[in-house]
Amino acid sequence: MRSLSIEQLILLALFVLVPLVNLLARWVRRRTEPGERPPEEAKQEPEPVPFRLPPRILVPTPVEPRRVEPPRPAAPTPPPGLRRRGPMLQLSGPADVRRAVMLMAVLGPCRGLESPGAEGERLDR
Repeated sequence: MRSLSIEQLILLALFVLVPLVNLLARWVRRRTEPGERPPEEAKQEPEPVPFRLPPRILVPTPVEPRRVEPPRPAAPTPPPGLRRRGPMLQLSGPADVRRAVMLMAVLGPCRGLESPGAEGERLDR
């Protein structure tokens, strides 16, 4: 069997003896405090009386009848030819047209619209 080295004994003393000394010091301090009551007197304190709220009185408020507003007329719709499609279809100048052409060239055609046999045709040989 291996014997304990001096470093191991010091560590054992730190981990065991220090908490024991701390407990003993707390016990001695509690015993020497002046004005300490015995445990029997501490249990004889009167119990606090629970606080109860007085009952509430609810007063109903008078209800006024709702005012019914007449229905509002619908907003006029523009004629079908003048409707705006959306911001993606509006080209306001040559810069927007140039940008659209560049995007079409980079992105290429939609592959979802191609026929299933078109995959082999697209390969460059």
